[in-house]
Amino acid sequence: MDCIQSIQKAIDYMEANMLENISYEDAARHLHMSNCHFHRLFSMLTGMTANEYIRSRRLSMAGQELIMSDAKIIDIALKYGYDSPDGFAKAFYRFHGVTPNMAKQPGSDYNMKDDDDFELYLENPAPGCFCEIWIPVEKK
Repeated sequence: MDCIQSIQKAIDYMEANMLENISYEDAARHLHMSNCHFHRLFSMLTGMTANEYIRSRRLSMAGQELIMSDAKIIDIALKYGYDSPDGFAKAFYRFHGVTPNMAKQPGSDYNMKDDDDFELYLENPAPGCFCEIWIPVEKK
């Protein structure tokens, strides 16, 4: 199995077990790879560690659930592996730039329109930016 297929298999495993108490060691074991080799390979191919991937996906999923459900913040925090609302709130704010309470009270004042969107690849982009994605929206 080549490197990219191995990493995809690891990502598939992590996605299927996202709500379990998993780490990069579990993904490495799933691939029958040493922890060290898996950690280096995942980081090299994705630009982040497997634990960062898991943490980011959980926070992304938690944000979506906060906006789209009536679940309590504490219940979502526990569901996505946080022991306390404070720890969840700090991690959520670092990742999303808003508190869980802020995310829960709106989402946005806009709806996405069913229209064309596009990507713009700039010749001289700002540092850390390689493209812009334009999505049509309308005020609610």
